[in-house]
Amino acid sequence: MLLLDPLTPGLELNYRWAAQDKFEGQGFRDSGGSIVYLTPSLRVTLPWAAEGHRSFLRGAVQVPLATSSLNGFQDEDPIWFVGIGYAF
Repeated sequence: MLLLDPLTPGLELNYRWAAQDKFEGQGFRDSGGSIVYLTPSLRVTLPWAAEGHRSFLRGAVQVPLATSSLNGFQDEDPIWFVGIGYAF
């Protein structure tokens, strides 16, 4: 399995709650509420290292699962992430 050694898959279940937005005491009907996300990810070890620490490239997509608890009409699309990290 040496070919797959630099790859680390991941899976997260995320939850977010936000209060309803307000402006000058008035609440916005289409804001706030609860949402659940499923977030699969893949981490790829980069070929350089410093003093035994590893750098990596990580990509993930946060997919909304349960949006029924959002207030009013809100459209949640998947959110894509890409970043470089350093394990220390």
